Amino acid sequence: MIDASKGLKEWRNAVTREARKHCILQQDSDIYLRLLFLFARPKAHFNKRGLKPNVPLRPRNVDIDKLARAVCDALTGVAYHDDRQVCVLLAERQYIDEKQYEGVYVELTSLAPCADVG
Repeated sequence: MIDASKGLKEWRNAVTREARKHCILQQDSDIYLRLLFLFARPKAHFNKRGLKPNVPLRPRNVDIDKLARAVCDALTGVAYHDDRQVCVLLAERQYIDEKQYEGVYVELTSLAPCADVG
């Protein structure tokens, strides 16, 4: 599969650079990964009185699975050896409020191995 989105390489590089500041490479553990993607509202969502009624609560113009895949790929070799280690993935997208910045928040937790049930 080839990713052809404009800016994808730059986005992945930015995620990788930031992750290197905060992550310790998880060897072989299973990973819980929570991703919160934040987007600015389009100007068309506003009128003179503020937010228009009946505008979407969450962004719908970007596929969340493509967003998640880009981040998972960017974290490979930094937070974990391979994105196959991610066994729980929670991804959400929403619009920002005045105190937030556009981007992605990443929560990564190493999961304890499960005992075999036999």
